Amino acid sequence: MRGQLTSLDVRTAPEHVERVLRELHGRRRDQRQQRMQMLAAVAVVVVAVAGAFAVAARTEGVPGKMDTAVGPTPVTEWPVRGELAGDKTLLRHAEDIWQASATPPEGPVHALFAGMSPNHTSSVIAVALAADVPDGPDQVAFVTTPVDTDGKPDKDKLLLRALTTVAPGQQGVGFLAAHPAGVDDPIPDNGSFGLALAAPRTADAAVRTSMVDREDAMSPSIEPGVLWPVFEYGVGAWNATLDVLAAAEVRPKSYPLAAGVDDPDVGPVELRGPENALRAVGPGIRVGDLIAIPDGLVGVVRDADGTVDTRLTSVGGVGEVQVAITRIPGSLVDDESGGTRFVPSALAPAEINPGNRLVVSAAEHPEVSLNVAVLDGTAGNWLARRAADPGSGQAALRIRVR
Repeated sequence: MRGQLTSLDVRTAPEHVERVLRELHGRRRDQRQQRMQMLAAVAVVVVAVAGAFAVAARTEGVPGKMDTAVGPTPVTEWPVRGELAGDKTLLRHAEDIWQASATPPEGPVHALFAGMSPNHTSSVIAVALAADVPDGPDQVAFVTTPVDTDGKPDKDKLLLRALTTVAPGQQGVGFLAAHPAGVDDPIPDNGSFGLALAAPRTADAAVRTSMVDREDAMSPSIEPGVLWPVFEYGVGAWNATLDVLAAAEVRPKSYPLAAGVDDPDVGPVELRGPENALRAVGPGIRVGDLIAIPDGLVGVVRDADGTVDTRLTSVGGVGEVQVAITRIPGSLVDDESGGTRFVPSALAPAEINPGNRLVVSAAEHPEVSLNVAVLDGTAGNWLARRAADPGSGQAALRIRVR
């Protein structure tokens, strides 16, 4: 500014110019300091608000619990959905059924869903309830009417159909019942049915099973995030998952489904160790339990410490091995090359082709069917490639079939 003033014809004394410049510099310095103080104050407010939100996110929701980070809405806080959500009598009746069962809720109960299945030949009214458990995993119960094949289920008759627990951050929950209750109408072809719920505002959800070769497996939905799966005989919680794609995710996450209360007992385990010394670790493991992942059978628990026999040739002790769809029976034998071959015991009238799946159905519970291997090669020399590749640290299921 001094240069600009000297280039002008300023008609005043030089000392007056200097005094004006000093005053201007002082004002600019004061203004800069005021701006810095205001920015600092705003920064403090922003940090304080962010901290307040972080604290609220850690402490809001489940009483007596503290989340470590902001994440998905807990299942116990999902809004109630379904066309029968306003039927208070139905919701109270469903909760009474759960309360009177051998496994009552261990905390306050919140309704998640109430509605009627769109499947006319296996129609039920279903109510999903969540229990907010203070000192353990939250529970979810599914209470339904008996299955009605005329599309007219009686909501005055209810029974506990399935019960499960949910992990923190879980984005989906559901059940798949393969064994009918005594009061159910017979489902066509003895198939399985269920109900699955995805968290509100998720991008997509589907119930999938490795036992069906087509992508259009039956999971009817008449409301976003609500699925009514219906599958053929042999499909159940042991070979199906609920896949949920969250809005901000690229790939869906898979969640296990609860088995029906009349189904063989199914529970979570973790696989540890190399394949030749694989162990299943988890509650309730017994010798003879099947260990499976969604792709198929991993093996059979051989010892009390959870050691799993993963040899394909041991599958014959579980039940009959067959080619999927065509049901051609056979046996698995060791190959001279160190692999495993499938030797069919019958060929007519169907044929066997590369890529066909081999399945095994448990002898005492034939509704439990699992993939064993995929066939390669040609007629007379069918090589069996394992369907389920187990890995240490992988989540799996134990299935009680004895």
